[in-house]
Parts: sequence; structure tokens; C-alpha cells
Amino acid sequence: MSDTQGEQQRREHFRIDYPKLNCARIVVLSREFPIIDISQHGIKLLNNCGFDFQEGTEFKGAVQLLCGVSVVVSARVLRCQDDDIVVLYLDEGIPLKLMYDEHRFLIKNVPT
Repeated sequence: MSDTQGEQQRREHFRIDYPKLNCARIVVLSREFPIIDISQHGIKLLNNCGFDFQEGTEFKGAVQLLCGVSVVVSARVLRCQDDDIVVLYLDEGIPLKLMYDEHRFLIKNVPT
């Protein structure tokens, strides 16, 4: 088993990895950020506009899923890495049904 597979198996929640050109978005303080991957209680986003995220900062935002649903979330910045990647913990998570709906939408509509 590779290290990557072991890491994925240790994860607590179902996770969706988005392709670069077709991804969900999160809107925070009137700024929109592409989501790299998402789980029920976590988001990894691309900080493509140089916004000054600080570890520990709490805020509300709206996740816009590709399946057409928008979900308001409460989040906390867990860490910032590589200057443009930000990892968020969601206090109020995304319902598992919506995660499955999004996964099905991606399988049906987004080429890999």
C-alpha cells in the first residue's frame, strides 16, 4: 500500500477531489475561492487572490456545489500551506446526502 492510500484510508469523512477546471466554490467576505477538495467537515481551497487567511480565524461562508446547491457553513482556518492553499474545518458540516449528490453529479457530468 502506498503512503497516499494509507492517508486516504485514515480520513474520517468521505472526501471529493475536484478537477481544476470544474470545482465547487466557497464565498467568504464577498470573495470567491475554488475548492480543491471537500468533506463533510473540511475544505481545502485555493487562495487565488492572496486573501490574508489567519490560522484560527472563524467565519461564515457559502459553499456553492456543482450540483446546484448552496450551503451556508461556519468554518475555522486550520492551516495555510504553500502560500495559496488553505484548509478549513467546518463547525456545521455539509450533510452526507449532499456530498453523495455532488459525487453523483461529478460522475455523470464532469469528464476526468
